[in-house]
Amino acid sequence: IQSYKGFQAMEGVKEGKRVTLIGAFVNAILSAMKMLVGWFGGSAALVADGLHSFSDLITDVLVYWVFGVAHRAPDASHPWGHKRIETLATIALAVILGVVAVLMAWDSVQVLLAGEPLNAPSQWTLIVAAISIIANEGLYWLTVRAGKKANSQLLIANAWHHRTDSLSSIVVLVAIAGAIAGIWWLDALAAVLVALLIGKIALDMLLTNAKELVDTAVPAQQLEKIKATAREIDGVLDVHSAKSRFSGGNILLELHIQVAPELTVTEGHYIGEQVVERLLRTFDEVTYVIYHIDTRNDQATPRAELTLPNRVEIERLFSQFHARLPANLKDLVSGSQLNLHYLAGGIVIDVKLDVPMTANEAQDKLQRDERQLRTLAQFYRTQFADVDGIAKVRVWYGIEE
Repeated sequence: IQSYKGFQAMEGVKEGKRVTLIGAFVNAILSAMKMLVGWFGGSAALVADGLHSFSDLITDVLVYWVFGVAHRAPDASHPWGHKRIETLATIALAVILGVVAVLMAWDSVQVLLAGEPLNAPSQWTLIVAAISIIANEGLYWLTVRAGKKANSQLLIANAWHHRTDSLSSIVVLVAIAGAIAGIWWLDALAAVLVALLIGKIALDMLLTNAKELVDTAVPAQQLEKIKATAREIDGVLDVHSAKSRFSGGNILLELHIQVAPELTVTEGHYIGEQVVERLLRTFDEVTYVIYHIDTRNDQATPRAELTLPNRVEIERLFSQFHARLPANLKDLVSGSQLNLHYLAGGIVIDVKLDVPMTANEAQDKLQRDERQLRTLAQFYRTQFADVDGIAKVRVWYGIEE
């Protein structure tokens, strides 16, 4: 049985796109301003930071497109949804950032190795660095709020990208101040540090999303919380064979839910649906649950050989046995219903006799039929004594209001 949480409301998707467009507009202005002021103002660190902002602009364009596609509802071609597109896009972004980091570091290392003092940067570079800090920090809070609302790891990752811009601009601000004070190599060194920061972010993004592509499970501690929540539902004896994987930041689950062996199919299914509802409501990141109802822990005990007789075979036996019954007992079992319980010790068969009666009639009718019922029960015990796999036969006498 499978259940999934409805995909995020269009309002969340629209807000995510709107915030991404704002980020792209701000990064376009910041990247141009940083590279121009850094170039003419003599700050390699600010130029490097400008390239970082330009990479953010590319990221925002990519995020805008992917975000819309990834939040489409499941369809025939993508029954699990489109969230893995976010994963692929994030890996592509990580590669782009890694290339940018290598190029930035290479240029700045060349300056350091040359050992030639550079002219002190212009004070305008300080002002631009300060503006970048404020703008990127604002973008961070705006984007992370939209990402949480839309449950989008891509948006949240993009928000942290804005935060790293803010941090790198702080490094640049300090470096420019040092260079103005006469420490000429501090500016180039800061550019290397910014490049290393970008490279670290790129590597983390690459590794995290590569794990998702190979269906890495959620952390064990988080999975235990999910299983513990499922066990809180009345009727759940245990949860085992729990499997999990990520899809675009969402968690997809497979669970085996153990219930009492003699529950009806419908009651077991209802308990399973209660578990699913609780998990989807408790864990925002859980969006899809496949569950299987078990009557035993088939993970801890070996799978039983499928040698027990099935319903068709058992009904055939009952037909053969009923042919040997006396006429009065044949009338008693006419229209009876069989419920089969496949338990660890064998099959328990419930024979429900079709004897409609009210509660007022039950006492008198039971006294009249008691001898026949005992005879019938003894008959079943005798007939099934030599049938392999049958643990018990029980006869039920019904009351109908």
